[in-house]
Amino acid sequence: MTTTDLDLTVEDEVARLTFQRPAKRNAITAEMWEGIASGLAEVARSGTVRALVVTGAGGSFSAGADLGAVRGADGARSDDFHALALRGIAAIRDFPRPTLAVIDGPCIGGGCSIALACDVRFATTASVFAVPAVRYGFSYDEGSLRRLVELVGSGHASRFLFSAVQLSAREAADIGLVELCGGDVQAEADSFISAVAAGDAAVISATRESIRRCAGLQDARS
Repeated sequence: MTTTDLDLTVEDEVARLTFQRPAKRNAITAEMWEGIASGLAEVARSGTVRALVVTGAGGSFSAGADLGAVRGADGARSDDFHALALRGIAAIRDFPRPTLAVIDGPCIGGGCSIALACDVRFATTASVFAVPAVRYGFSYDEGSLRRLVELVGSGHASRFLFSAVQLSAREAADIGLVELCGGDVQAEADSFISAVAAGDAAVISATRESIRRCAGLQDARS
């Protein structure tokens, strides 16, 4: 599946979802959220896909939801847009194979939710992380909040969300928000995905389910 702002391909048993709106720092529109949900549902039905890689083009992972669509005509949060975003995040979180976010540049708001929905996160040293929901009068969705707390703990999560502080990639790695931070994460990502693809698919799936169950992710729903 390829649209103007979203590219989803499958090659060598690996699905790759790429945000392609670099002029807007890959801010996610309603159409993109819809494309994520429908595209991944289709790919998930394939018995040949071994892993999913999520990334952004043009030096940005994602600056989050397109603010022009977040609010309705009355200035309040658009419930329709919010519902679409939750479906898109859930499609990544519930994808039946191991998922990896390869992050470069801004990873903000909804972009951070997408990264949190993945099993593993690798970030370049140019990456930055923030969830400025409180500045716009929004609450962070509970599914992403649970995942954040599971990864970094309640104290770091509180600082991150209450103050809308921007974290560097190194700071994000220090608190456990990302698993790897470096200059050439693409090589590390390729190595990780190759290892996953070479492993026993049934054992990896069972291990993934056990990890998610131990972390409480099986019951985490947005």
